Amino acid sequence: MAGCAGVTGAPDAAQELSLGADTTKFVNVPLDVIYKYYFRAKRSTMVLPMAQRLQWLQTRDVEERREWVSKFRESTMSLGQVICEVYISRDEIGLLQGHQHLKRRPLRLRPHHL
Repeated sequence: MAGCAGVTGAPDAAQELSLGADTTKFVNVPLDVIYKYYFRAKRSTMVLPMAQRLQWLQTRDVEERREWVSKFRESTMSLGQVICEVYISRDEIGLLQGHQHLKRRPLRLRPHHL
């Protein structure tokens, strides 16, 4: 489960409480790192037509996870550190490569039913 296993030899826990602390120094796969990945994927698909979203997302997800595995095997970094590094290298501009002609559509809010 994300966010459960602490890093061996982590810095003092008091440092984790500081704003902007690198959570990958304290937890192997921090939940905030996974949330960044999830929310970037969610935002990125919103610019695509509904019929293309799933296939596009599956393709990008497999590419990114393949990169995680490769980097994880070839380094001594934790999985959280690998995910962060790959996340930064594959920013939204890189993810949307080939879809530059699509403009971001405004989100439509659905009314809540009581």
